[in-house]
Amino acid sequence: MRYICLPILVFFTLPIFAQPIEPENYKKYSGACLKSKLFYQPGTFTFNVKASNITGTIFCAFLTDFEVNNSDDFLKHIELGFELVGQSINSIKCVAVLNGRKYHIQDFPLGFDASEDFHKYQITQSKDAIKWLVDGKLVWSLAPDIAVRLLKPMRLFINFRPAVSHCDIADGWGCIRKAILPAYAFINQFTYHKAKEISKPKNFTFMLCKQKNIHDNFNTLNSTLWEISLSDLIKGNKPLYTPDNLFFDNFVLKLQINRQL
Repeated sequence: MRYICLPILVFFTLPIFAQPIEPENYKKYSGACLKSKLFYQPGTFTFNVKASNITGTIFCAFLTDFEVNNSDDFLKHIELGFELVGQSINSIKCVAVLNGRKYHIQDFPLGFDASEDFHKYQITQSKDAIKWLVDGKLVWSLAPDIAVRLLKPMRLFINFRPAVSHCDIADGWGCIRKAILPAYAFINQFTYHKAKEISKPKNFTFMLCKQKNIHDNFNTLNSTLWEISLSDLIKGNKPLYTPDNLFFDNFVLKLQINRQL
């Protein structure tokens, strides 16, 4: 009896994981960032924004005391803000961070496409609650026991950044590598009204805003309020911000995300 040996081919199926963009690839994309020159005491912050529906883009407006701690420990900062993400342009992310712990868990539906027109996004701070409103309608609020711990002077950032980290992609923000660029977001008005019941903090060494009411229509860069920033201080956000991505045109500030040449 003859035995014939035939080769047996064995195929192994390897798991495929979404690869995060390497650190050097941050340099392939650039965004835009404005930073307030002053620290704002608690109050009502209102932004008229038209966002981008391009996958992998994120418009953010947030307040943070990160610099006050004089520490590189990310877990010591507080943060309040909102995010409009191109991947899910019909919703808003309400952001509240206390000592590194995030209290926002999910998107909140808007009921409209935030890229089609300007809408009013508002954060209101008081001792009773912190509220997020869109076009005057309540979206989310924080209870007093948490809100009172976030009543501190904070610096304001407005940025438009690409989703380039593995955290961004894991959060469902899409990947900028698949986007058609340049992409744009727009803001045509910012107002601030200081809360009446808030007293001036003691031994605060940073420059506080002394005005109780502020209005900026973005006809040009108001150098008493803003400076163009190359960083938003938050370690997880590492895109390159450049002045070339900010345009003031007919009372509208246009923020751009683009690929670097």
